[in-house]
Amino acid sequence: MLLEAQMFSIKEVAKFLNLSKRTVQRLISSGELPAYTVSSSKRISSIDLERYLRGETVVDPRDESWRQTDLF
Repeated sequence: MLLEAQMFSIKEVAKFLNLSKRTVQRLISSGELPAYTVSSSKRISSIDLERYLRGETVVDPRDESWRQTDLF
């Protein structure tokens, strides 16, 4: 299955959500909205933006802190 995702700038996301750029930056800093660094600027994928809008928890695949090490 091929997923086609677009990447948006902070400015584009802010305009779409009717928020300030600073608010979008805070969402990124808090981990609520994942962003990726592309050529020294932050980009948000359309898939992650959709998940955020649906209220789904977005897990960063690079973050393994959610894994439980002790089973008992």
